[in-house]
Amino acid sequence: MIKGSLSFTTQAPFNEKVVLKEIFAATENAPRSTSQLCTTHIDKLWRSGNLSATARFLKSSHDKHIVISSNTYNVVLAAASEKNDIGLISQVFIYAIGSFVSLPSTSYLFIAKAFAKTNDCTQLLRFIEDVSGS
Repeated sequence: MIKGSLSFTTQAPFNEKVVLKEIFAATENAPRSTSQLCTTHIDKLWRSGNLSATARFLKSSHDKHIVISSNTYNVVLAAASEKNDIGLISQVFIYAIGSFVSLPSTSYLFIAKAFAKTNDCTQLLRFIEDVSGS
């Protein structure tokens, strides 16, 4: 492995525990922080269109108390909104508020746009229940 650089695959199968282990190992000898490396990997995942892997990796990062930038949460919320993936929006939003980052106002607009595309009020109720239960 080249010092300070990681090469992650975004193809299946994806194992977030293996990737996190690689990131932690790389940060021991690299000038980049764990947070920066995780953010870079999340960016690669969502750009590849693998939003379910993106959500799993965000959860793993969150569980390991790795700080992910509000901008990263914002772009994932934008991608989920574009795909109208209410479940992913809920997950990402819960991870974001649980990490105590301050989301930009555009994040809330992405959430609102996703709900505006559906006539199913049960999705909104489920979102509220999920968020209030976190």
